[in-house]
Amino acid sequence: MGYLLKERSRAHNDFYNAFGISIQPFYDGLITLVFKSIKIDIIKFDDYLHGKYGDYEDEGKSMNDIVVEKYGEDASKILEKLI
Repeated sequence: MGYLLKERSRAHNDFYNAFGISIQPFYDGLITLVFKSIKIDIIKFDDYLHGKYGDYEDEGKSMNDIVVEKYGEDASKILEKLI
């Protein structure tokens, strides 16, 4: 279950606490309205991770692998709620 629209502040806080950055650059307003829950643009977030950690796919790692490795299981669960 994702973050409901009324939980926007909580989603922003959870994302910041997990990743140490604002959710704003990744926030997808249109998809949020369509699904009526807070959503991010996963491609933008993946690009961010590539910029920070390189081409992790070359090492056989998925985006989730790098999230768990660098930020932990809780961050992965938060991300899952946002996509």
